[in-house]
Amino acid sequence: MLLAGLSNYLKPSIRGWRGHETRSLREAAHLARALAEAENLPIGKALAQDGSIADQDGWYAESIQNTIPVYGSRGGAPVSRDLQVRREDFARYVDWLRSVW
Repeated sequence: MLLAGLSNYLKPSIRGWRGHETRSLREAAHLARALAEAENLPIGKALAQDGSIADQDGWYAESIQNTIPVYGSRGGAPVSRDLQVRREDFARYVDWLRSVW
């Protein structure tokens, strides 16, 4: 019982990520964009000013796939709603976002 409580305590805390061990890639991308905007991160400001990127959540989804492991079935063409991101991996991605530029 104590170990289960300690395990939950040690899990990374991510604003907007409550309870679930995994999220869809699209949800994780949306959370990443919201975090970058809320924390006024340089990468978020650069993307907001770049008018050529119409789908910022799509940019973050691609960035997540290139930076951390993404899990799920890719049978045939990958569909981002079928791909999953683990909370621990997303926490590493957030650390990366905060370190860029």
